[in-house]
Amino acid sequence: MPTGRAFWFWITSVMFYFFANQTQIGWLYVVSALVFSVLLAAWWLNQRTLHYLHVTRQIEVRETYHEDDTLTISLNVHNSRRSASAFVMLHESCPLVPPQASERDLRLLFTSLPPGQTCTCYTITLNRRGLHTFPPLQLSCSAPFGLFKRNVIYGSANSLLIYPLVRPLTRYSLLDRQLAGAWTSGRSGTSSEIVGVRDYRPGDSLRHLHWRSIARRSQLISKEFADDSQHSLTLVLDSFCPVTLDDPKHNPFEWLVKAAASIGDYALCKRWPVSLLLPGSDIAPPASPLLWDSLLQILARVQPTDRQLLGDVLARQVLYGAVAVLCAWLTPSGIDQLLSLVRRGVRLQVIWADPSSFAGLGAGPEQGLIEALRSSEVDVVRLTYGQDWAEALAR
Repeated sequence: MPTGRAFWFWITSVMFYFFANQTQIGWLYVVSALVFSVLLAAWWLNQRTLHYLHVTRQIEVRETYHEDDTLTISLNVHNSRRSASAFVMLHESCPLVPPQASERDLRLLFTSLPPGQTCTCYTITLNRRGLHTFPPLQLSCSAPFGLFKRNVIYGSANSLLIYPLVRPLTRYSLLDRQLAGAWTSGRSGTSSEIVGVRDYRPGDSLRHLHWRSIARRSQLISKEFADDSQHSLTLVLDSFCPVTLDDPKHNPFEWLVKAAASIGDYALCKRWPVSLLLPGSDIAPPASPLLWDSLLQILARVQPTDRQLLGDVLARQVLYGAVAVLCAWLTPSGIDQLLSLVRRGVRLQVIWADPSSFAGLGAGPEQGLIEALRSSEVDVVRLTYGQDWAEALAR
């Protein structure tokens, strides 16, 4: 692509030719031809400079990538010519760093690229969780003389999944304080103690139908029985966010995701089956207990939404064992369903990321709703900005 300098070279060549044609002075023809020859030579050399170059990106290989980890990325430029290429610019855009970081628009100038492989690398700190996509690499060159500029794109976009930060918990009160008493179970008939009723599911024994509820609701209803042998943990991560989050890294929702990952790590180390619910999210986790990698992959991808569905999800789901509800913006409907879980005998803990402790987010009605939960003897853990959530959860 010609630059503005090339345009003026062409105008100069035409002007010399015009004056030479008008005056019939021979040396003006020579100057016009020389200027035009420089223009042609610059175009030809510029095209050949990048023709023999190839660039690749190599990301440090690890089993997992977590937020706040340090990562090294290598950029390799291969010159297949027998001579060096000069004044080549490499453009790199790294999505793993904050928007204001220099690596977001990294430009590396190679004054000379000798034959063979040239390697350069840079080290970054992974900014935040999520699926991040690298754009293709680009080489550009304006040599010689800056008359023409050529850009070449190499490769395709690369993606990297960054897991949330996980801090090991020394203890977790919801699980460590759990008595060895009866647990509610999704399997009817495992104990003689009835703890409630729920919708009939295929496989339930017909002996355990609750006829009074069937007559009242005109649909099949099964009894819930306590299970002395089974225990499980359900993480309910509320995705509801009614405000715009100016800081994508330091906000209540990100604090809750980190807390959920740390709790899941502790529970799985203690051999507790862990299930996950994401009210309001487009991601639908499986109903069965999750493996550690599956839990991290889901938590890495989940994003806040403006859909307020915590109360509806808790009303529809049949929850058993221990339930940890992680939320920031509570509503009266959600409070009602949380209290309903307590009345059913579910071991409940609410982990609340206080929005008022984060910059740019004001206080709302959540404080009063939290006090209502505490007055009903619900275990509430408050998380604030800058706080070590591992210590708060281990209290």
